[in-house]
Parts: sequence; structure tokens; C-alpha cells
Amino acid sequence: MHSIKMNLGNRQCRIYVGPEFPHRITNWDVKRHCNAQFEFHVALSGSCTVDVDTRSFSLSFGDALLIAPGQYHCPKKMTADYECFIFSFAIKTDSFAKRFYESNSKSVKMQLSEFELALCKEILDKNRENELLRYQCVGSVYFLLLSGIFKKLGCFENTKETNSANSDRRLDHIDDFFEQNLAENATEEALAKRLNLSTRQLNRVLQTNYGTNFRKKLCNARMNSSGWLLRTTNMSVSEIGKTVGYLSDTSFFKAFKAYYGITPLQYRKKNEEDSE
Repeated sequence: MHSIKMNLGNRQCRIYVGPEFPHRITNWDVKRHCNAQFEFHVALSGSCTVDVDTRSFSLSFGDALLIAPGQYHCPKKMTADYECFIFSFAIKTDSFAKRFYESNSKSVKMQLSEFELALCKEILDKNRENELLRYQCVGSVYFLLLSGIFKKLGCFENTKETNSANSDRRLDHIDDFFEQNLAENATEEALAKRLNLSTRQLNRVLQTNYGTNFRKKLCNARMNSSGWLLRTTNMSVSEIGKTVGYLSDTSFFKAFKAYYGITPLQYRKKNEEDSE
């Protein structure tokens, strides 16, 4: 990933953006998942519906979708000619990360300008060229594209690029841990050990990048997964509770109602009624 320094507002901020070697994506076929970074999807041709948590977004040429960290998503249906460009970014300066996450905790659809679409094309074209400064050129164009996105979101002003550095891959391991350990007795000690961090350092990383601590992050992951299973499968409520890591029906019902405000059966019925 490319590391860029920007002056956001009156202070300097570091942002990681990538992938390092971007390419057009066709036949986009991924399982439902979430990420620690913000994901930005740009529709280049055709059309696609993206399921994000409990919402669906329809994308066609020129549309873009900003998906917030921790939001489970996957393609729902797409035309045969659908192509997209997907990149991710993370703000690594604590004060700005918290501010940006709080302002953009839900996914947002937007329309890109001709200039912004041209920047996407430039990133893809530069990656195909075997130039000596290809990496630096792609990073600079990413910077221009991010500047436009931030302005559309109304978050920051006075952006300015200063230099580049290496990215931090720990967030991918954190996402994998929560996705793979829902049904297990997941502990912050286990995750901290995997990342070679203390539990205090781990919770600082979670707070900076997700705006929450380990316990709440695990609960959010379990509730997201249980909501999706209620919407998309015929599994019983008891089976779903065990699948996402609750040892008893009572504890699952209590956690679900505290999170969604209704019981699992009420949630499933409401979703079925909304779909009719």
C-alpha cells in the first residue's frame, strides 16, 4: 500500500491507500466479509448490487460506494459486463482517524466526476506501464483521488501531499481473527499474542482503527453475522446463536435484543415483511 502524508485542516495526517498494484476487477465473486480499512468501490461498466449489512446499494457506471470499516458486505447480483476498481484506505493519525470514523460510520454512495473517473483510469493505466517511477506516480494519483473524495464527504480542507512510507498489515490479521473465531472462545489475549502485542496495545489499535475495544468489536462481529444468517438462511435461532459463539439461547437472545432492540424472531419476521 502507498503511504501519503496530507495536511488535513491545519494538521498533518498519514493515510495508507492501496492496493500497490491496482487492476480492474471482473466477475467479482467474494464471500461476505468486512475490513478494517475503508473500502471504495468504483463501477467502471455494467451494474451491480452490493449488500452492506442490512442495506443494498445499486451501482452503475460512474457510481462509487464508500464502505466503512467493520461493515459486512458482498456482491448480491451483477450484470455479465460488470467491472469495478476497488481500493482501500486507512487514516493512521489517531485524532483524524477517530474524527473520520465517527463522521463516516455508515456506507455512502456517491457519483464521481469525469475528472475523478479519469484518475481511476490513470491509476489502472500506470500500473500496466513498466516505468521507473511507476510506484511514485500511482501514489500521487491516489492522493488526488482521495482529495476529491474527502471534499465530497465534507470532512477536511487544505490537503497537501508530503511523502510516503510502509503500511501496517496487522489490521488484516485482526479482521481474519474476528471472522474465523466467532464460534470459539475468542479472547483478547489470544489476538494480542497473535499480533505480538500486549492487551493494552491491542485495545489501543482497535480504538484507533475501529473506534471500539475488543469486547465490543467481538459483539459487533457476532451480531452482524447473526443478523445476516437470520436474513439469508433458514437456520433456527438456536443454531445461529451457537454458530456465532453463544453457549445458550438465553445469552444469545439477551445480546441480540440489546444490540438490535428486538428479538431474533422479530428481526427475521421484519426482514421478511420488508422484502415482500
